[in-house]
Amino acid sequence: MSSLTKAHLQRQAEQLVDFVNKSPSPFHAVDVCRNWLRGAQFTELKEKQSWQGAIKPNGRYFFTRNGSSIVAFAVGGKF
Repeated sequence: MSSLTKAHLQRQAEQLVDFVNKSPSPFHAVDVCRNWLRGAQFTELKEKQSWQGAIKPNGRYFFTRNGSSIVAFAVGGKF
């Protein structure tokens, strides 16, 4: 295994530990993921509102339910 691969694995492990430390409950985990998705230019949708006209080709979206679950998805360009 090359040192680059080891360094990459070490970084991944540290990121996982950071996520676990920030997420003592499902509610915290959803909040962390919500922030990551917003930072990655995902658009938050409200589950109980109509999505008609909101979903666009090549769009990236997410929604939460009860603050304890999160769903993210990307729409293809031929939508």
